[in-house]
Amino acid sequence: MKTPLVVVGCALAALIGCRGSTAPSGTEPSFIAINAATNAAVFPAAVIVCEGIGFGPRRESSQVLVTVAGSLAPAEIDSWTGTEIHARLPEAVESGPVYVVTRSDTLGPVRIFVRAPSGFDPTTRSWAEGARLPRALWGAGATSVRFPSTTDVASLVLLNGGVDAAGRVVDSTYIGTVGGTGAITSWASAPDSVVPVPRYLHAIAGADRTNSRLELEAVAYMIGGADSTGLPLAGVLGISLDAAGGYGLWTSLTPLPGARIGAAAIVAFGNIIVVGGFGEDSVATTSVLTAQVNPEGTINGWFSGPPLPEGLAFSALALHDTTLYVLGGEAGVISVADPANADLRAAVYAIGISRRTGFFVGSAWKAMAPLPTARARHGAFALDSAIVVTGGIYAGMPSAQESEVAFIQSDGGLGAFAATGQDPLAATAPLYGAAGPVLWSKAGITRATMIGGILPDSTVTARVWWH
Repeated sequence: MKTPLVVVGCALAALIGCRGSTAPSGTEPSFIAINAATNAAVFPAAVIVCEGIGFGPRRESSQVLVTVAGSLAPAEIDSWTGTEIHARLPEAVESGPVYVVTRSDTLGPVRIFVRAPSGFDPTTRSWAEGARLPRALWGAGATSVRFPSTTDVASLVLLNGGVDAAGRVVDSTYIGTVGGTGAITSWASAPDSVVPVPRYLHAIAGADRTNSRLELEAVAYMIGGADSTGLPLAGVLGISLDAAGGYGLWTSLTPLPGARIGAAAIVAFGNIIVVGGFGEDSVATTSVLTAQVNPEGTINGWFSGPPLPEGLAFSALALHDTTLYVLGGEAGVISVADPANADLRAAVYAIGISRRTGFFVGSAWKAMAPLPTARARHGAFALDSAIVVTGGIYAGMPSAQESEVAFIQSDGGLGAFAATGQDPLAATAPLYGAAGPVLWSKAGITRATMIGGILPDSTVTARVWWH
């Protein structure tokens, strides 16, 4: 028997209240989260933000303790206030508990998962095939969620909806198991978790304890999309997941303020962020929306963020550290059925995200160096030290420009994009309309994935590729 997400009066939700608010007087000191997460995923030597109540002023004995060589050791303190501490982790930091030592208390623990640092070298990675979907689909939505332990991290992929080879919009939900290297090794159907409206060209984003203050293990959110008649939807649904592959029921949550198709979505530092898309007027929107993920998996409502510099649909998002990138997309009037005549964009925009609140830093997106090849309906992946874009609709497809890469600079800027130099996969791999979640290996090394989609001969595929 599957159960829906339940709105509960949880003590943690009452404790944190609205982000940025002042705790009421008399509240007991508490260490709540790191980087707005219950079990934040971090790199060695990274700055973390410890959030809590009653830390008090910094004293000579005040410390943030982390695990090094199996024992507790102090992190370097950058700043300290009564509710927020910025600390730099040691190079040798290990996954485990973190404590805040104040003048009168030892608070915590809050756990961290330390990811293995890894540079990206396109010459050492090649595309390989993972487990195929149970059915051929394009326009499906997919996300990955993570379950960290002390030594490694397990991952699952949730995929829903899309259009099958017969042209039918489906409501099927599938759960994929991710192996140790970051490849999908098997798929299982979730036939008793039914969505009220089958959809395609929707966004799905995943919250888990590495990126949110969840008490549940993980929640996937289905956002907008088109119904079987092609009309845009505003509905938002959530489903709970656990590390063993168990799942709940799709549950209706606060809908978007307006229906949209072809939006992109991601969860970052406790917030769902939804970018672009188009509504009933078929015009690509500049709208950016954000919603806070509550500990029980619900959301508080939708708020507007800094608008995009231009209306974009079918863009791709990539998150690296605290920088969010929007890459490519379609502008103007959007036609789902006629992508060959789309007004393609090569623009790349970036904006900062707060580690503590998940809200935007600054009021405007910054233009980066553009893609060499304007494209839409593609994949974009933050792969450790680089951003890779793959596939989609672009001039001359398929070609040697199928995959392009830019390296991330220390300030979050990007170097120039260039072709990766790998042999094009488009003869056998998805060309466009594929789902593209970023997967993690057990050590936390990121992998690009293309799931389903439309091939160059216009057939729909069940094949899955990763690198």
